[in-house]
Amino acid sequence: MIRYLLQSKDPDSDRGYQHQPQRATTPCSFISLLVTTSITTVATLLLAIRPSQSAEYLTLTYGSLARTVAIHHLAQLCETGTLPEEAHELSAMLTLLSVDTDDVCRSLTDSVAIDLVEFDRALHSQIGEDLLFVVGQVIHNRPRVATITSLRGALLIAGEDGVINALELLESYPTPEVLIDLDRLFSDDWVKDGFADFSRDFAWDTWNDGESP
Repeated sequence: MIRYLLQSKDPDSDRGYQHQPQRATTPCSFISLLVTTSITTVATLLLAIRPSQSAEYLTLTYGSLARTVAIHHLAQLCETGTLPEEAHELSAMLTLLSVDTDDVCRSLTDSVAIDLVEFDRALHSQIGEDLLFVVGQVIHNRPRVATITSLRGALLIAGEDGVINALELLESYPTPEVLIDLDRLFSDDWVKDGFADFSRDFAWDTWNDGESP
């Protein structure tokens, strides 16, 4: 029917649109249509479930110490290469950490290309949830509630255009404030225990078709 309606009309004919025999749908074209429809559906759903409020502030914690900066100041720094005049907290934090602003912006904006459908599937797998749990010990909301769900949602929204970077992840986090636990990040126990468990589960799933150990 759609093919019939899209046929061009012959201006010298009173018969209107000309009907052409429909070609049989090949398996390859059907698969391509199915994949395209799936990607479109996922993208539409992500737009529909985008949180009404995303993160506005990033708080870096180290033991009892904490520094909070506005995420849009980070975005402005990366976009213009200069610190906004009103970004006093960000300026103080960069001075305290003795880091180069170019290195900070590069770390925040270096992007990785992803396939959104495969990325979504991976994040909902057992291995994906294990990795989200490990990362969620470092990147989390203040009450540490639903850290896996929050982090996964932020990653999917940040990657809806097919690329993802750290700044987009922070901007997409579904709470007003997102925290990064530097003490935990630099902890040998977190690296050793967390990623050891993840690596063990990854190896088991790889060799045992996803069955639980």
